[in-house]
Amino acid sequence: VSYARLARAYVQDPGTLGEWYKQTLRWLHGSMQGIRGHRIGRTWSWFSVSYSALIVDWLLYVLVWPLVLAYVMWRAWAADRLGFAVGVYVGGYAVWAAIGAIAVKNWRLPLMVPVLMFMDWAQRAVFVHAFFRTCRIPISECKWDSPTRHDTRKGVLT
Repeated sequence: VSYARLARAYVQDPGTLGEWYKQTLRWLHGSMQGIRGHRIGRTWSWFSVSYSALIVDWLLYVLVWPLVLAYVMWRAWAADRLGFAVGVYVGGYAVWAAIGAIAVKNWRLPLMVPVLMFMDWAQRAVFVHAFFRTCRIPISECKWDSPTRHDTRKGVLT
């Protein structure tokens, strides 16, 4: 492998929110099919144990955190301190965005806090969708549509 200064790279990143949703759903669905097909968590191996820990982390992220947030918001609303709770919630995203901005030296990142919040919740929705899709569709019947790709030779969509 060597560095080629004049190399050109073409990426296949999704261009719209809908394309991102479909791509992320495809990836998570594939991951969950692998978990299901390889019986992760139902056999003893270090891989199974470590992947099971990852699944627990996913569950905490997707299910428990929203429940904790709902409880905190309900308690804050009952105590007439909802504004404070919302400020702390949004402030948490702002702190992580600031840490990210320092790490990658991209000082515009904190301005993206509303987008980061939206994408965080969209990611949770994709997770839930992929889980139910994996439960519903048998592994032997898995099919997916290939996304639109760019023809790197002509620069047109194929």
